[in-house]
Amino acid sequence: MVRHTVYAFAVYLFGAVGLLYWSLSGFNAGAPREDWALMIVLPAAWIFSFWPLFGTLVLIWRIRAAQGLLERIAERLRAEGTADVTDLQELEDLAVKLAARENRLPEFVMRPLVRKVVARIAAGRVAAGNVTAG
Repeated sequence: MVRHTVYAFAVYLFGAVGLLYWSLSGFNAGAPREDWALMIVLPAAWIFSFWPLFGTLVLIWRIRAAQGLLERIAERLRAEGTADVTDLQELEDLAVKLAARENRLPEFVMRPLVRKVVARIAAGRVAAGNVTAG
């Protein structure tokens, strides 16, 4: 999970250094006045617009990975037959804490994903007849 953030930061850093080098060398080489706007705006746009765009993509990637992890946990619980937890709220709270810690995401981001997985577990158990009404 952290790997994607590190790669994104490396791209950001190399891009910022490269664009700043290109811009400053252009100014030192006596670039024509028509190119000045590009040499000022391009590095500034890179520096201030990279994380709002790519940071969002990295977050989406991490959330999808967390959702996949939760799906694998649900499948394993279903396969082992250990999904006979009487209190689904307890299972949900435990899954939220574990998944948030594992994926280094806040709990409020993980809670909707975990609710979907718990609902799928509950639907699978009810369909299989493993849950008693109570």
